[in-house]
Order: sequence, then structure tokens, then C-alpha cells
Amino acid sequence: MPTSAIEKFELLGIKKEPAERSLYRVIQKIGRIFPTLLERYQNIISAKGLTENCQVSDFSSSYFEGKKAEIGAHGYSRDHRPDKKQVTWGITTGINGIPTALTIQRGNVQDKLHTREMLKVSMKILEKGSLFMYDCGGNSP
Repeated sequence: MPTSAIEKFELLGIKKEPAERSLYRVIQKIGRIFPTLLERYQNIISAKGLTENCQVSDFSSSYFEGKKAEIGAHGYSRDHRPDKKQVTWGITTGINGIPTALTIQRGNVQDKLHTREMLKVSMKILEKGSLFMYDCGGNSP
């Protein structure tokens, strides 16, 4: 199993590790077109019959070291870094292990509100009556 960044890039067919600034530019571009990418992904897994009506959902967060991330916001920090702006994200995966939906929210969005967004995104491709399973955090106020 590769451990260094260059070994991981080589697996993708990239010979030389890109500069950090180049990576951030790519991430920024992906962020701008994320809704389109997610929709296309959902269309593919739906067309191939890869969606499951039993979903496991979870939310997490990542914090930023810099100060320029517009989506970042102070809020409950799962990373125990309340001094840093963060972004929260949620993922729901079918019991077959194939991710169905991904949501990205500001760092101060409560799980209860984030769950609503996750359900909106997931309902686009899941059957009525699908079951969502959460850990105990999904029951928080």
C-alpha cells in the first residue's frame, strides 16, 4: 500500500507531485461544479441499479488552517479545534458500500439541519420508504 503522496499520484498516472497551489486550484474548481458532479454521479449509480434502500449516514467536519475559505465558519468542532473555521460534510452510503449522497455545509450548521439537506439530496434517487440509519448524534437537538 503506497504511503507517500508521490506514490499515490503515480497510481493516478501522475509522474510528478503537483504544487500545493495547483491542488488548491483544482479543489476550488471541483467545489464550483460540485452540484453538477454529484448529479451526474447519482444518475450513473441509479441507472446501473447500484442504489440501496437502506442507507447509513454520518456527518463530520474538517477545519481550515488559512483564513480565506468562504464556506468556513466557527461552530461545534468535532476535531476539537474551536479556534479554526471549519466545514461540515455528510455522506450517506448504501448497505452495499456505494456512496449515494454527499453534502457540504458551513461549519456552524447543526446536524439536525444538515440532515434535512442530506434527505433532499438523497431523495433525488432513492425509493420512497428508504431507511436511513444514524449514530446517536443523529438524535441530537
